[in-house]
Amino acid sequence: MNDLEQWYFVNDGEHGGPVSSGALTGMIQSGVLRTDVPVFREGMSDWMPASELGLAPSVPTTDELRSEIARTTVSKTTALALTAALILTALAAVGGLWFQHNEHQGRTAQLNTDLSRLQKDLTQTQADLNNYTGSTNEVHQLITQLRSTNNFLQTEHQRLTQHIGQLKTESTNNIALIDDQNSNIEKLNNQIVQLNGTLKVEQAARQAADRTAAGARTQIEAARASLTNTIAQAKQTAEQLNRQFETDKAALQQQIQDAAMAQAKLDEQIKTLQSQLEQANTVITNLQAQLGQTPIRIGEPGGPKPPVGAQPFGQIGSVDEQFNFAVINRGSEDGVKAGDTFRVVSKETGEFLLQLKVDRVQATIAVASPGALSVKPLKPEDWVYRE
Repeated sequence: MNDLEQWYFVNDGEHGGPVSSGALTGMIQSGVLRTDVPVFREGMSDWMPASELGLAPSVPTTDELRSEIARTTVSKTTALALTAALILTALAAVGGLWFQHNEHQGRTAQLNTDLSRLQKDLTQTQADLNNYTGSTNEVHQLITQLRSTNNFLQTEHQRLTQHIGQLKTESTNNIALIDDQNSNIEKLNNQIVQLNGTLKVEQAARQAADRTAAGARTQIEAARASLTNTIAQAKQTAEQLNRQFETDKAALQQQIQDAAMAQAKLDEQIKTLQSQLEQANTVITNLQAQLGQTPIRIGEPGGPKPPVGAQPFGQIGSVDEQFNFAVINRGSEDGVKAGDTFRVVSKETGEFLLQLKVDRVQATIAVASPGALSVKPLKPEDWVYRE
């Protein structure tokens, strides 16, 4: 994976990045980001979970966890089986020793019985010899026979006695060996108990691991479903934004076209006003030529005042400084016609202010302008006189 790639991510609804691949993987491994955090980089067509792009450490599946537990459990089970085999072998050995011990005891008892029988026979023979009343040769032969029998019996008695001693020694050794085997069996039983306890702990751990894996799988499926839903909502929102963008773009283009048309109209108006201004400047230039370099304005305090009639014809109704015209409260009903001229006198001071020429006439009002001069000195209710 190229560590120079720059990644963006979305964590709890907040966008982050850009970060390198190594930094993103470290944030996932440290728990700062989830393994299924949505990520994006240049060249991708859509957001995807980091786990599907190899950016998140792999999480063992339930089957992998079970396989690992099974391998551990197999080793424990093998150890338990070997221990059981050792116990069975030991039990077989102990059984053989007990069998030999019982056989030796039986043979010893039989030898003791034979020895007792021989002793009785020897005693009976001696008694018969003492009570015998036959001839000397017969006695001599009987004595020889008895001595031979006695020697055989003594030899057999010694052999049997030695054999009994050997059997007693072997029995003692077998008993000691049986005690050792019993001790070993007890130790093996303790090991079996420990192994059973360990096996139960391993089984409980495996069950807990199964539950944990099942819970993790459920969480992964829920997170995947939530991420899929979030991606679908993001796509829907993006489509809505694209449609809104197209709509706003068309409206903006229309506004630009309207503004261009308005600008064209404004340019025409400016040209008209410039033409009027040029005409006004021409008039002013002509007036300045007629009046000299420093003419005295009509209506100024030091200038001459035209004669004013005794009665005013009307009054100023309103003044529009932006378009430079004034409204007179008299109209066609009062005999006012377009082209009529009126002089305006201040209601407050009685001074002549300027002259107006009627441009448009309605029934009760007339609109008049001062030409190149400004209507700024006029005020509503100033007096209007006919020329």
